[in-house]
Amino acid sequence: MHTAMVISPHADDVAAFCGGTIARLADEGSKVVLVRVTDDCRDSVGLTLEETARRNAEELRSAAKILGVAVIEELGFETHAVASLSITRSKDSRSRSSVTGLPGVPERMFERQVDQTGEDRLS
Repeated sequence: MHTAMVISPHADDVAAFCGGTIARLADEGSKVVLVRVTDDCRDSVGLTLEETARRNAEELRSAAKILGVAVIEELGFETHAVASLSITRSKDSRSRSSVTGLPGVPERMFERQVDQTGEDRLS
């Protein structure tokens, strides 16, 4: 069985930007591991930070189930605190131990990138 790892800054990014690809990989037998970087606590209007984080986590779990995601790993960084953080150089144990402790070695990794023309592409 192949493992595909998807690293998602926010809960809704996976379904919005590569949901079809993730569903296809899962349907073809790959074990899909989703790493969510932020807690999305500031991504709502009219809810408390805690309510927002809880609601977004619930919606992520629902979408992941539909897409066939086998494992969700939550790094839990506060939404707007990541801009100044380098995960690869971080001494924060959440980033290093969470990612390196995931079950299975990913055979495919996807990230959203925008090329010089402004077009999205998966790499």
